[in-house]
Amino acid sequence: ATVAGSGYVRLKRGTTTLDCGATLTPSETLSMGTFSLLSGCDILIEATGASTMTGGSITCGRTRSLGSDAKLVVPTSGSITVQIAYGNQDQGTVYLSQTCSYPVQTVTCDTCPPGQYRSGCSGGSAGTCVACPSGTF
Repeated sequence: ATVAGSGYVRLKRGTTTLDCGATLTPSETLSMGTFSLLSGCDILIEATGASTMTGGSITCGRTRSLGSDAKLVVPTSGSITVQIAYGNQDQGTVYLSQTCSYPVQTVTCDTCPPGQYRSGCSGGSAGTCVACPSGTF
């Protein structure tokens, strides 16, 4: 049987646990933390929207990890949603957490002052303003 559980998963930036709804930076690598789980349980973490997951025992096209030591790379746009399923093999019950979603920061390529242009604005980078070559505007 699958039932709602009190355990949950959150993304972590270094040692800081990110609350649901926290804005993520494009292309950053984050770890995951699991909380309020049963002692000695098996876990499966699912992250939809991530560019890739690494570490742990990754399955299903790099969207699921059989362990909490996985890391994920934030895409350049959109959002990431994480959820955890957990339980003990001998009990026959799988607990499913609520989902937790994180929006990805939108990068804008702002205009530059006169005499400059924006270089390198794409994907997760806003680029920088650089001087126009001599004789151009």
